[in-house]
Amino acid sequence: MTQEDHENYINFAMIDAYDLVTETTNPWPKHFSKKKKLELLTGFIGYWTSLEEYERCAELHDLKAQIEQESNKN
Repeated sequence: MTQEDHENYINFAMIDAYDLVTETTNPWPKHFSKKKKLELLTGFIGYWTSLEEYERCAELHDLKAQIEQESNKN
């Protein structure tokens, strides 16, 4: 696999992950802790920031804020 193929594969996987967390009501497996969800969203945000995909980052930040708010309610 070439470097370009690898980068394309990663990009497709990140697009799928982004679509899953932004288009699904509750995309998280039941065993995922709030900490794990926040860590994954932080990683997603870092990836999309590196590509200057700021609209995606904004949506992921909103999801992250929702999860943080939920954790403050409990």
